[in-house]
Amino acid sequence: MRRIFVALTLLILTAFAASCANPTFAAKNRSPGTVKISFKTGSTASTSGKAGVRTANMKSAGKSRSVTKSSRTIVANWDNAIASYAITLHCTSVSTPDLTGTATNPVADSDGFAFSSVAAGTWNVSVTALNSDGAVVGAGSDEGLKLESGSGTEVGITISETQTGTGSFSFTFQFPQSSADYVSVQRYDMSNAAVGAAVVPTIENIGDGIDRATVAETGVASGTYRLALTFRKGGEGGPVVGTYSEALNVWDNVTSDQWLGSYGIFLSTRNFSESEFASTNASLGDLAAIVNESSASLTPGFSSDVTSYTLNTEGTSIWFIPARSSGSSQRVQYQVNGTTGTWTDLAVGASTEILSIGSTVYFLVTAPDQATTRTYSVSIISEGSSQITVSYGSYQSLSFSPGSLTMPLGEGLAIGPNFSNGTNWKWYVNGSLSGDASSYTFTPSSTGTYVIYATVTDSTTGTSYSGSMTVTVTNVNNLLTNPGWTNGEGTSTTGWAFTNGGDGWCGGTGLFTNDYSYVSSYDWCTFTQTVDLTAAGYTAVQLANAGTVITFSVYVRDGSPYNNGSHFYLELALRDSSDTSLDTVSLGAIVSWSDEPNIYSSNGWTKETVTYTNTQGFAIAHVQVKGMGCDHIYWGGCYGAWFSHPELTVTLP
Repeated sequence: MRRIFVALTLLILTAFAASCANPTFAAKNRSPGTVKISFKTGSTASTSGKAGVRTANMKSAGKSRSVTKSSRTIVANWDNAIASYAITLHCTSVSTPDLTGTATNPVADSDGFAFSSVAAGTWNVSVTALNSDGAVVGAGSDEGLKLESGSGTEVGITISETQTGTGSFSFTFQFPQSSADYVSVQRYDMSNAAVGAAVVPTIENIGDGIDRATVAETGVASGTYRLALTFRKGGEGGPVVGTYSEALNVWDNVTSDQWLGSYGIFLSTRNFSESEFASTNASLGDLAAIVNESSASLTPGFSSDVTSYTLNTEGTSIWFIPARSSGSSQRVQYQVNGTTGTWTDLAVGASTEILSIGSTVYFLVTAPDQATTRTYSVSIISEGSSQITVSYGSYQSLSFSPGSLTMPLGEGLAIGPNFSNGTNWKWYVNGSLSGDASSYTFTPSSTGTYVIYATVTDSTTGTSYSGSMTVTVTNVNNLLTNPGWTNGEGTSTTGWAFTNGGDGWCGGTGLFTNDYSYVSSYDWCTFTQTVDLTAAGYTAVQLANAGTVITFSVYVRDGSPYNNGSHFYLELALRDSSDTSLDTVSLGAIVSWSDEPNIYSSNGWTKETVTYTNTQGFAIAHVQVKGMGCDHIYWGGCYGAWFSHPELTVTLP
């Protein structure tokens, strides 16, 4: 409760000492023989030794009383709610009419009003605080004042808020938009029983990443309540990111709409800071790669904002140690070669299992708010395997592998050396200088034939080398769904059916910069996709034309680290509208792993193609493409044929 002090100075004239008879009221009358009543409102607020608790101390006529409130207490600005005071003097020693008067709020300390002709006797004093509608918002009194003839008396009256009827509340709070997106407010009485149902206020974004909400109610029984504000991330069913217990005081005929802040300052809004909520930080602090007991470098170098990496290595013992962001309680899990299986939790400082070349490891980081996540991936590839490689050749030449390539428009081609002692690199495209770093990414803007020419100096011997490759860029109407095997953030098999053999498929960086690729294991691994050509816009007449050509191609590379060779098999199956088989063409053979392989790592990436020409006028409607691969040595892990960027095209006569 707040206290308002009313100082009454009663000066009694001897001439009226006989009885309490017939007094009159005169405003601001300060002449001798009057009773002067002046108002003084005020309070002091001090912080107690207990953190988070505020004590308001009010003194009245030499007495001290205190009320303890939470540091987050919702109150009314009671001083502003009081419009006037009604004062009554009642004589109890004899029967006489009461003395009454009113004063507006605020009352200046130097002003007041006076009762004249107040007789000696015993008096009771009562003061009622009123709002602008004349409703009672507070009251105070004192009794048994002895007024002697010819003397003056001063008395202090404590006016307290009344809590016998109803009042209202309306409080506002703000919080960072990134910290929560749902809040509920439950009110409890002093016995901790819930009052009504929880309120879910409307959240309004006010800009600068800040959300605001207001909770209001009228006709509330006056009293003291506890509020539980529960914040969630991810909607009503999301995890709780913060719960706060706040005090609410409801007084008669006033609206509690202020937060009592530090040093007793009234605040219209409670501002929750980001630090008061569970963190939304789902970024790793670091990601260490260990190869054969030594630290290895990721490409690119680790940055918490970069989520996709490559580890180029020839090592046989590979593992990773993710580090959480400083001071966070993140959950870190990992999974190998996919994100749809079971995630394995990693304790702080723990490492993954030992992995092999051809694997892709994924790290799922969950922020302390239990809702925000981020996924990181690292593809482990043989050095230089997922790019066009450049090697020192004879007679000061650079050898590109492969020396020529056809690529679709809209893709990028990463070219880099398989040696580290090169300096003063220069890259030219059709004679124009296009780069001077140790690697180069070719991203054509139009179709055509391009010659990529490079020069470099051996930093050890000072010898200069140069060489070139030819790239043909075509505009391909690829009918396959998700030919890049990516969802824009990582590897994805959407639209495809993958069947595992041996240790299963492993993923890695694709031949082109926008793609991913897959490498097979020691037993045949298969990928397939069925395409409805009529749904793609081709008519039955067009497809049945004897000159119609259907082509299935995919880029293939040997995955063995020592040029041992791998097996691959491609198939194009033609079907009618009822899915009845019409014909099948293929490249390669499904043989034993020990048979002679049909691709070697020395070949680099090659575009392998299966073509079907509809010379028999079949009513083709559907086609199924299939790719298969396995290794030649029967090694555990993924050392078979690599596949990247499959294409399906239809050429009409």
